[in-house]
Amino acid sequence: MIIKPRTIPPDIVHLEILKNRLKPHHPAVPQVEETLSAMKAGWNGEQSLDFHLDYLKGPHHILHNLRLHDGHHFFQIDTVILFPSFILILEAKNMIGQISIHREKKEMRRDTEGFHDPVEQAERQKRLLDEWLWRQLGIRIPIDFLVVFTNRRCTLEFDSSDSRIYEKVIRASSLVDAVEKKEDVHRGRHSRRRSYYKLAKRWLNPTRIMCRIT
Repeated sequence: MIIKPRTIPPDIVHLEILKNRLKPHHPAVPQVEETLSAMKAGWNGEQSLDFHLDYLKGPHHILHNLRLHDGHHFFQIDTVILFPSFILILEAKNMIGQISIHREKKEMRRDTEGFHDPVEQAERQKRLLDEWLWRQLGIRIPIDFLVVFTNRRCTLEFDSSDSRIYEKVIRASSLVDAVEKKEDVHRGRHSRRRSYYKLAKRWLNPTRIMCRIT
């Protein structure tokens, strides 16, 4: 069940407005177009996950584009899925080409381009969400994550000593199977159903979602 639907990110809307207001030969146009193109690619990648999410079974709540305040800054998570015994973070990547992930160097590369390590990014979101849950609601719920590459026109390589990298980074076509494996891992733990529904209700109230941690 989707309780927070996916919406177009405000940054894309703002950049579209800015682009339309700029004159065609304005020096800022190339940078605006490049940034807008990258954001749209990410947005399209997130949207492409919806097809696979429709096939998830069992009780769960889905929240897209979750934006929370950690007491210092806002942080955003592409997709959060609430299961009765754990929370799953999905970090979508819509990229093409030869993608190499180097865990020891904490980077991702595509040809000569360098990017942040998506696993480290998801781990940071997991830590921030865990801290937010404790400080805002006083609850601890197991949190897991998956980095999902949504574009079929990419080849993944892993230069890593992390034996669990294949459990953390997947293609969108493997999403349902990967989620079921995560459920199996967490199913034996004590059910947090009360916390699960408390959390779902909390996140349904946008004025409380955006509140500052005190």
